[in-house]
Amino acid sequence: MTYFAWTRRSRHAGAREWTLALACLSALLAGGASAQVSDAPPDNTPAENPFALPPLPADAPKPAKDPRNFEGAWIHLDPPVRVYRTDAGEPLPYRPDSKAILAHRQELEAQGKPVANPSALCRPPGITWDFELNFPFVVLQEAAETVFVFEEFHSVWRIFMEENPRPGPVSPTYGGHSSGHWEGDNLVVRTAGLRADSWLDIGGSPHSSAAVFEHRIRKIDDGNVLEVKLTVDDPVLYTRPWSITRRMTWRPDRKVLSEFDCEESTGSDAEARRFHVYSDDAPAQHGDKPR
Repeated sequence: MTYFAWTRRSRHAGAREWTLALACLSALLAGGASAQVSDAPPDNTPAENPFALPPLPADAPKPAKDPRNFEGAWIHLDPPVRVYRTDAGEPLPYRPDSKAILAHRQELEAQGKPVANPSALCRPPGITWDFELNFPFVVLQEAAETVFVFEEFHSVWRIFMEENPRPGPVSPTYGGHSSGHWEGDNLVVRTAGLRADSWLDIGGSPHSSAAVFEHRIRKIDDGNVLEVKLTVDDPVLYTRPWSITRRMTWRPDRKVLSEFDCEESTGSDAEARRFHVYSDDAPAQHGDKPR
């Protein structure tokens, strides 16, 4: 069982259903107990996605025709990815430090002593995790900002449009500070000011506090799919910028987000560490540590 399976249990899912879903996810993501990163590209066929959703009914609400209107409910179309690979199908361009951090986290997980990532301690998981978890999110838009509200952790990603910048000083946070502008029908979002203790992916790929994220978000397939292309520029831990593209599907039937109570799911920090065998993270860190 992975650390992910230990930490993901919310009030809106029954224990039996949740255990079955996590068993499927663990089988899909783990690929055995080895801490080695698989070189096989992810398989996006429906048969490999335990979270595949049934088709919407014919009379379901349609997405807005305006390509710049993202409002409504969306959920992952692609299966989860354990360790990111670039859009070209290549391993991420790790520097020695980041490669060692990932190997450390995966080795401890294989030993059944996973590292307590922020989400395991009820802390914000960060933007990349919010998009990777297979839970719905709702987009709200107005002229000054675009807001993504995620069911899991009730995370909120606020994108301040460049014509209406966020007021006041910005200190490092799990979600960073995001500013956006339009390039044609693409919403281009730059995020900086990130804490370094969130993880980029489920497997534990790290980023530093110097990382800058660029998201390019657009509607495709007649507006029924939201394409989210992430480019990570982190010269401290990666040898070059790299990109990964994920797809979200229109799901108006999921617009009422279920309640999520992280404390009830995992308990306090002390309880989480007492009942689960968590290990210390890799000593080589570049930025903030969990408090």
